[in-house]
Amino acid sequence: MDILARSEHYFIQKEYEEAVLYLKEGSKRIACVGDHYGDPADAYIDPQERFCIVVGCGIIRYDLKEPFEGYSYDKKTPQWMETGRTGDILWCDHIEEVTESYVAISLDGKRRGEFDLKTLERVTDIKLNSSAKELFDTSLIDDIEPDLSYPVRMMKDPFGRVFFGVGNFCGTDMIKEDTDLSWMEWDGNEVYLDGEDRQLLFEKAIAIMKGWKDLLIMGFPEDRFVIFASYDNGECMDEEDRAVPSFTLRLWKKRDGQGLDENADFDQPVIRWSN
Repeated sequence: MDILARSEHYFIQKEYEEAVLYLKEGSKRIACVGDHYGDPADAYIDPQERFCIVVGCGIIRYDLKEPFEGYSYDKKTPQWMETGRTGDILWCDHIEEVTESYVAISLDGKRRGEFDLKTLERVTDIKLNSSAKELFDTSLIDDIEPDLSYPVRMMKDPFGRVFFGVGNFCGTDMIKEDTDLSWMEWDGNEVYLDGEDRQLLFEKAIAIMKGWKDLLIMGFPEDRFVIFASYDNGECMDEEDRAVPSFTLRLWKKRDGQGLDENADFDQPVIRWSN
């Protein structure tokens, strides 16, 4: 049998499709804390032993307290909560991170989902300023799939410093020893989207941002980044110069004293993510 998780006093063991909680002392079986079609994939026990999480076919959070009721399908109880178990199933690979507010889980082997620890509701950490909230339907954000067709790659400048590029990164021929790499990434990492359908543009921008977010978190977990999208409605005083609506997306690595202030205020609609 496979051990999925351990803590000071407990361990969780995979037994066919069940995840079973045991007391370490004497290996005493306590309760089934999850039942997953295709077997549970991973588990986590809170260091303070307040709860555990089991993932696989969906997510189950089980509270480690009396009466330690054994998990069963289609039952409502204060002992556990679950999500992504029926209908639009969440196929979970492993638990990436658990904080005091959310659990981050690798989904389908290619994207990251963050879920509120208290409710298991999906957490949206892509932020819109007030101008953007007035223009776009934000209720769709959670349902938009990541677009992974804009890969992020790590590169080095002539002085051996690491920077990050997307697509046909421009500006490398201008690098000097004192170049602000974060500003260079801002200038060089530009993806331009345009079209008449404002909401469709928004959804495309969100998909790319989600793709970048997943690639950065999973590919470069020790670094911190900002993803930024600005919207231009194409309007101007001279009708002849009017352009179609557009989004410009950028990303850069956070470096002390370099780059744009990620918290700067803008009048135009902007969307941002940072870690």
